[in-house]
Amino acid sequence: MNEDELGKFSWLNPPDFQFPREKEVQDKYNKDIGTNKQKEFINSVRDKIEKYGLTIEVNGYPYYVQEPIKHSCLWYKGVFTPENVITYLNLHNIKYITFFENASEFKSIKSISHYHIFHY
Repeated sequence: MNEDELGKFSWLNPPDFQFPREKEVQDKYNKDIGTNKQKEFINSVRDKIEKYGLTIEVNGYPYYVQEPIKHSCLWYKGVFTPENVITYLNLHNIKYITFFENASEFKSIKSISHYHIFHY
């Protein structure tokens, strides 16, 4: 996806489909779901949000986006509104294209709230 295609989505208008991944990334994702690798990642994220309230991590299984766009996830506990996300991204000088939360049926990690961030 390019910037224009990504720009059609937002926290107010999240996608109603699963974003695609490159085949190699999707294969790795399918292989790692439910394994110790995923459990270790979840525990690491939980530790960080317990300590800091949130963490932003480059997505290890990014959706297909054109270079130089990056795909990260902002993981948080409690209430973290879209306005809070915008403030966070601006404070950290992250030039973002868009962000949204996936619908429940598209979340592989449902136990920790997170936004998908597409940025440079």
